[in-house]
Amino acid sequence: MKQKYFLIPLALGIILGPVYILVVGHFSGEKIVEQRIWGDSRFAVGNHSLAASRKQSQSSSMRIFLSPEMNPIRFSFPAQYISRAVIKREKYSRFLAELTFDSQVIWQKTLSINEKPRKKESSSSFGQARNNRAAAGDTTFHVEKAGDYQLAITPSSLQQVNISDLSVSVRRNVTHPNMFIWLPGVLLVLVGVAGFYYFGRKQS
Repeated sequence: MKQKYFLIPLALGIILGPVYILVVGHFSGEKIVEQRIWGDSRFAVGNHSLAASRKQSQSSSMRIFLSPEMNPIRFSFPAQYISRAVIKREKYSRFLAELTFDSQVIWQKTLSINEKPRKKESSSSFGQARNNRAAAGDTTFHVEKAGDYQLAITPSSLQQVNISDLSVSVRRNVTHPNMFIWLPGVLLVLVGVAGFYYFGRKQS
């Protein structure tokens, strides 16, 4: 019965820890841009079958106005990819994201989309294609000058995942998770889990 008393610190720890980090990390600040920057329509799903593919090699770029008043700024890269029902081994696709201003590189980041193996599937869905979502990566930074910044996306030679859409989401005035909030949350989770484990063993 004593296990139930650890529900309170466990629930509070989850809210102050993982939930707080997720909310602040992804939803703080104001969204100023959300746009598709790269995609291959050859991988669009039609009649639940995968379209024929060829090598993905095209680069893409866009201009984004940024200024110091927007700091801190966060770029996130959500992606969509098409997969078969059964995947025997993990697949990877890599992209290079590069932000420049006045021909100077502000940052570079490797974006990664991984497709996990799926060896078992119902017979009704075997061979069918499905649409999946993934987070390719994100980066938070500051700018010193106002102006039009150039974001370029270049596919690497490693392209195993059939990516139909890669977008960029830009948020201004984002905040970082406060350590004095999430750290006690993590400690409360540990206390809750330890209490459940300890009293569970005593009862058994």
